[in-house]
Amino acid sequence: MHTSSFSYNLSRPYPYRWFTPVAVVGGIIATVLFSAVNLATNGYQLKTIYTTNPNGTLTQSYWFTNAPWAWSAKLRPTCEAQNLSPGTEYFTTNLGLSYRLERVSKTDPDTNAIQSYPALAYLNNTLENCQVENIIIYLKRADQSAPPDSAWWSWDDSSASALVNCTVQTGSGLVDASFSTSYKQGPRDYNYLIQTNTTRLSSLWWGTRLMNLYWNGLLTAMAVTIYNETDYTPRWDKGQITFQPNMTNDAKSLDLLGITYFFLPEDGKLQNYAFALPKLYNDLVYSATLMEGFGFAKAFYSLLLADLGQAKLPNFLLDPDLLQYLLAAPDDPNRSGEDAWLVPKEDCQQCPSYSELCPPNKTCPNDVGVVPANESYNAFKDTMGPLGTFNATMFSQYVCSIPQKKDTNTMLLSVVLADLVFLSALWSLFQLVTSWLLRRSDPNADACERCLGEAVPLADLDNRYPEASAPITNKGLTLTRPSSTSIFDGESTRSLLR
Repeated sequence: MHTSSFSYNLSRPYPYRWFTPVAVVGGIIATVLFSAVNLATNGYQLKTIYTTNPNGTLTQSYWFTNAPWAWSAKLRPTCEAQNLSPGTEYFTTNLGLSYRLERVSKTDPDTNAIQSYPALAYLNNTLENCQVENIIIYLKRADQSAPPDSAWWSWDDSSASALVNCTVQTGSGLVDASFSTSYKQGPRDYNYLIQTNTTRLSSLWWGTRLMNLYWNGLLTAMAVTIYNETDYTPRWDKGQITFQPNMTNDAKSLDLLGITYFFLPEDGKLQNYAFALPKLYNDLVYSATLMEGFGFAKAFYSLLLADLGQAKLPNFLLDPDLLQYLLAAPDDPNRSGEDAWLVPKEDCQQCPSYSELCPPNKTCPNDVGVVPANESYNAFKDTMGPLGTFNATMFSQYVCSIPQKKDTNTMLLSVVLADLVFLSALWSLFQLVTSWLLRRSDPNADACERCLGEAVPLADLDNRYPEASAPITNKGLTLTRPSSTSIFDGESTRSLLR
């Protein structure tokens, strides 16, 4: 007989009643558990996506990333930070103004030394503690028309800018980020905001309307202002007004914003002479311009903070009373009182641009349907959402990796193969433990019965060795079996039967 190099093991049934049910039930339970674990570890893979909300992506919870299903963090969502570079334009998640990043710096708390960085590693961090540093209005004549017959478009080359500082929490701690933004619009051009949603962020909608109202009034004031000096009236050619926040919480005070300014006439006799007066309206020839600039600055200041997600007060766009106050302008003699001249007049085409508003979601061609500014809040409030703002981050796209289920066939194959490996290991371990318990009670439990040479009752030989039940005839002799009560060695009996 040929003998193979490989061999097989002899086996015998376990003598425990509990072994079969434990093996079957335990195997089913183990299969379910192993399938869940293997599905968590082998049924998903990472997929690269682009998102504008990495915070929501990173905080999203998946059942298969937590114990006991998985102990590896390889399937947890991850996102890469964006490098925001100075000189690049961004806008916030409130979709308002466009901002240019001017500087990124950090102050050493021990030495107060300021260190600037070439970029900001940014991962959708909330803008905090934003402060408006200044608002500057640049006045420049656009044509050669003579006052007082000129209109606002005579100063259409004018513009405004603002500088804002915010703190941003990064992996290396708090850093300071400086942003600048600019403004230059026509009478009813509100496209300098990404969007003006009247339901979600009605404050931004009101901010654009207020800024345009006062900007149009400012340019109109410059167009009709006459500089009197002795016997002639030269025109104004240029001017600049700078506003800086003061340390006061009284939104209706003239000290809310500090002011410095200068105006240059065409003859050049008035040199670059700067003024810093405690009150704006004091019968100067440019007082009307200063008051309109002050109203514009308050609206600009409020819009900046609302767009940057700063809910602190005072803010004319977050408080209904302050909003109505700025719309009515009771302390502005240009718009209120007997001498007010920036009010609607008949046959005045440019008047509505600085004194009336078109209702939300309407165009008002030829000024049909416009509402006086001081009546507009009560007229529009029922069709608009509440005033307010939301925490703001710089709007950007981020590269993230998130778990995604594999193809069904691939996933099933991966789970089945992994289940077989685990079940095989579990079965081997279960047999090992059970065999150890069996050997403790019976040292010969793992040996076959016929190999032990153990005594076997003859009564059992009929079943074990049926060939021995018939009489054996040899050379005319008949052998008879001993009584069933006798006990022979099993191996001896086999020799006799041969």
